[in-house]
Amino acid sequence: MKFLLINPWIYDFAAYDLWIQPIALFKLSTLLKSQGHSVDFINCLDRFDKYYSWQGRDVIYYVPTKYYCGKYHKQQINKPTILDFVPRKYYRYGLPIEIVEERLKKIKPPDYIFISSIMTYWYPAVKDMIELVRKYFPNSPIILGGIYSSIMPRHAKEVCKPDYLFQELSQQGRDVIYYVPTKKTLAENLNIDLCKLNSVRQDRSLLSNKKVHIMQTSCGCPFNCTYCASKNISDKFVQRDPEDVVYEMKESVINTGTENFVFYDDALFVNKDRHIEQILKKWHQIGLTVNFHTPNGLHCKYIDKNLAELIYDANFKTIRLSLETSSPLLQKKSNKICNDEFKNAVNILNQAGFNKKDIDVYIMMAMPGQDEKQLRADILWAHNLGVRVLLSDYSPIPGTLDFEELAAQGLVSNDDDPLLHNNTIFAYKLGLDINKIREIRTWTVNLNKSIK
Repeated sequence: MKFLLINPWIYDFAAYDLWIQPIALFKLSTLLKSQGHSVDFINCLDRFDKYYSWQGRDVIYYVPTKYYCGKYHKQQINKPTILDFVPRKYYRYGLPIEIVEERLKKIKPPDYIFISSIMTYWYPAVKDMIELVRKYFPNSPIILGGIYSSIMPRHAKEVCKPDYLFQELSQQGRDVIYYVPTKKTLAENLNIDLCKLNSVRQDRSLLSNKKVHIMQTSCGCPFNCTYCASKNISDKFVQRDPEDVVYEMKESVINTGTENFVFYDDALFVNKDRHIEQILKKWHQIGLTVNFHTPNGLHCKYIDKNLAELIYDANFKTIRLSLETSSPLLQKKSNKICNDEFKNAVNILNQAGFNKKDIDVYIMMAMPGQDEKQLRADILWAHNLGVRVLLSDYSPIPGTLDFEELAAQGLVSNDDDPLLHNNTIFAYKLGLDINKIREIRTWTVNLNKSIK
């Protein structure tokens, strides 16, 4: 059979490529090809797509920034009416729509089309993509998968209208009415087992830039943070065999020239003695030099002298720690970290060789219970430790404990349009206007610049 895999655009007020890659589609491609099927692929978020290097094109987004992160190509589009109260412009990030159409015209009608999704409030891009591909392939069934379809299956089915919806979580006791077709039917129709997708290698032939390899050494998360929907996507926490992880990394460097590995695990340091420490020790024995990055916030409570020295020796270039807030009351609610644990982790990393200015910490902006005074206190507390503060805009996610509490307070509703979950918007609901938000961001940037 013939398949078309599509990673759609982002529609938002702002977007930045922090090594965003459609890993599930890469793995799905491997599965399909292993069964003898053919695969076409359109990645709207590929900043290294050949489009950007054609003569006469705007190539500013093709030039790699440090470690290959950077800005997306963008086109201003009409802002949804429900977002008119936000005094910012709205964009389509990624490949121009006319380029996507050019490529769709060259593809023969596929037997199935798989489309991925990420944030719930990016659904308009998914909806537009489904409508676009139906124009070219009216008889090809469309299967929508990803985070949005797993968290909000009812909305995805009714608004985006895919032919089939693939939810990763379909165990007994969950709402699986929109899980169509069933795993058995899907496996029979496609002759593949999507349930085994997590253990499959990525099809790196689909990548334009092979210098970066996104790694997932585990599935799920063992924690229960009140603002996170990880449990709603995968309720089991499973870590891969360190030998298998290292083999994949070695294969990637030798075969495709990978220079940067990016760990996108939700809990990379859990079971550290049996997992990340074993991975790094085995990698050290191989003797290949690469850069490592951890854009997801790391759990500070697991950082000790041994682990800090291992990640320093392994050449970790991006170290981002989770703090969210310095308020003991709010920390107790999330049960994730306390100030003493955070201070200890920073000191240990310094002793291992990391400069403080090389350590980033995530502070949430506009999280429930955090007013402007507390937000400024959080930023200043982390700054006084000598680390760089990165503001992470809070977004209410359906199905989380936070969302239920916010709904009880009348700040959100299960009937809300997911566009109102946008992380740019929630700060407004807590009384921060656009000027105040910009002032706080500028103040934080200046504080970071003062770190030596």
